[in-house]
Amino acid sequence: VEVILGLYLRRRPTYYIASLLLPMTFVAVLQSFVLLIPNESGARIGYSVTMLLTSVVFLTLVQENLPESSEPSISILGYLLLGYISLGALLTLVVILSSNLLIQTKPVPKWLQSVFCMRQTKVHNIAAARDTSPKEPDLREDDSEIDWKEISKKFDRFCFVTFLILYAVQLIVYFSLVLGKTS
Repeated sequence: VEVILGLYLRRRPTYYIASLLLPMTFVAVLQSFVLLIPNESGARIGYSVTMLLTSVVFLTLVQENLPESSEPSISILGYLLLGYISLGALLTLVVILSSNLLIQTKPVPKWLQSVFCMRQTKVHNIAAARDTSPKEPDLREDDSEIDWKEISKKFDRFCFVTFLILYAVQLIVYFSLVLGKTS
């Protein structure tokens, strides 16, 4: 007598998406919003470290809930969460650097002003109201100095967009790896 037993297994991806992937992605994206908090508030570094610790605790909970494998490898989801934590640590360092930019007392170097496209110019129209021959406008550098606060704001906006793009790239790579394995 021969018995053929068929066993069909199917993963439930909605559980992992709803309870692991989405919350961790929301925490990671929320962490990048620290760069929109004004530097003067004083809560930026605390917020950044708190969100980083939230990510680490979440990773610990995820590793406890995921089934162990016989191979000593990390799941693709583990790599994604590790990437989130790495970016979160880098983001915390960026927040500390941005806070240090704000307390600089030296004048902003010209090369840094040109990196952030902050060289101010003032346009003076030399043509008088009665003069019918218009002259070219005179471009001169403005007497006002660019301060570190403006540089810090530009740096924060640039880093905010950069980190959002990096989180999106991580998600795209994750889904391409996951969908590539299933096909």
